[in-house]
Amino acid sequence: MNEETDPTLQYLRKIPAFEGLTLPEIQQLFGICRLQQYAAEQTLYQSGAPSDDLLILLEGTLSVRTSAGVELSQIVPVGLVGEMGVMTGDPRSADVVTLDPAMGLLIRRDDLQALWSSNPAICRKMLLNVVWNLSRKLHEANAQMEHLKQNVPGVSKELEDLMAGNVFLY
Repeated sequence: MNEETDPTLQYLRKIPAFEGLTLPEIQQLFGICRLQQYAAEQTLYQSGAPSDDLLILLEGTLSVRTSAGVELSQIVPVGLVGEMGVMTGDPRSADVVTLDPAMGLLIRRDDLQALWSSNPAICRKMLLNVVWNLSRKLHEANAQMEHLKQNVPGVSKELEDLMAGNVFLY
């Protein structure tokens, strides 16, 4: 497999969770991927369901929603969805629905864990990348909370009540 000519390898290299992986490591990761296609308005993940796989979105747009249907965010190519549940074993924390026809690479939890067992360097790099990404997201959330507290009347007390007992460090 030639890195310069294989578009799938180029997609995988763009995903923050895979940053720093060598070409042979990317090839090993690609070896456990399964190409999946989805119709528009198809539910991929449901809140509370087991986290058995993650998806690398190659085409289409996904909507991340609460169980009440409130959209929290959208995922566009080459986004990754489901990685936290796969790594922690926790159930899905949101619904994920396709907004239009979509295609992606599916990685099953068991396959990823087997790859990590056979190549701990891949595991270490991916986990460090996920920690870095979570830290970045936490920093952004802190900045948004600070902005809300300073600029939205009455929200300061609500935020303090909501965040009581939670410490957000970065």
